Amino acid sequence: MYIFFLEIYNFHKIQIFLYFFLIIIALNASSKVIFENYKDTDEMTIKIEGEISKTEFADFVKAYKQLKHNKQKLHLNAIQLNSPGGLLQQGKEIGWFIRHNELNTYLAPDSRCSSSCVYILVGGIIRLAYGRVGVHRSTPANSTPDADLISERLDLLNFSISQYFKDMGMSEQLITATLIIPNWSIRYLTEDEKWNWGVLGIEPIHEELYFRRAARKLGISFDEFKERFQDQLENCRTQARAFENIYFDCVK
Repeated sequence: MYIFFLEIYNFHKIQIFLYFFLIIIALNASSKVIFENYKDTDEMTIKIEGEISKTEFADFVKAYKQLKHNKQKLHLNAIQLNSPGGLLQQGKEIGWFIRHNELNTYLAPDSRCSSSCVYILVGGIIRLAYGRVGVHRSTPANSTPDADLISERLDLLNFSISQYFKDMGMSEQLITATLIIPNWSIRYLTEDEKWNWGVLGIEPIHEELYFRRAARKLGISFDEFKERFQDQLENCRTQARAFENIYFDCVK
């Protein structure tokens, strides 16, 4: 009798394992959205990898809803990225979803985020952009060699792109680079440009809130927390680059 129940128990364990295994395979098969455990912890990661296709937004939302349904924690509340780009509209939709749900974005030092991937990256409340970030001009979805039609569609496209980056709090320099660099080329941002143009950083209102909440948690004043933050900044940045911590949370 004991052996019989043990066999049933093991059978159900295998079924549960296959269930979660198939979730990951289904997400990977077409969209390159990877939903898996973070190292050997109970936390999860969601990673968008490879070319951004027409199913990317739907598959990304599916992974996020699965995370919430399982009541699991997203590591650093961040979406990992490693993509050369793809469909512009999919990138913008994912970016808006990330901003609406107040998620962060992370680009590892050995990863890249180019073209439409950048629209996802800037959607993060905190943008840990330590890899290569490349921008260029988008092109209208039209192959007809009609100058007036192309001009009209390009104007609409450029307006939409400019407004998106403004809504995300990005600088005019990033907008200009995105509209000027030819679509057959790519312009990789320097470390200073990523920081100064808003690609690497945090939304101002959330930074103010983070500082105040962190200060209260440590039982110190707002000004004292800022001093500690400045003193420990390099160590905090090292942890953030390694995807170990948000650089505000490492202050002691």
